[in-house]
Amino acid sequence: FAIDDLYVDYLWALDTQHVVSVKAQIDGQEVASFPVNVPRPDVCAVYPMYSGCPAVGYAGKVPVSGLSSCPHLLRVVAVDTDGNSRVLGERVLTP
Repeated sequence: FAIDDLYVDYLWALDTQHVVSVKAQIDGQEVASFPVNVPRPDVCAVYPMYSGCPAVGYAGKVPVSGLSSCPHLLRVVAVDTDGNSRVLGERVLTP
């Protein structure tokens, strides 16, 4: 891959239980974990009933240097205080 990192900036996650972390996985392996603690008053103005408001945002970087030149699956997963997880999104990374 020609880049070293993918930056995840100013995103948010909500659940009926407080979301404690968001994990990035590449091909099923966890490569990064982001605490959900960035203030997002804009999100909570629309969804005030969710646990964790206003600190429902997250940011960080996903390391991709060293990946082989074939396509890879990037998956972003939210984890709540009960240990439940939900896939927030998936993308195929191609060199």
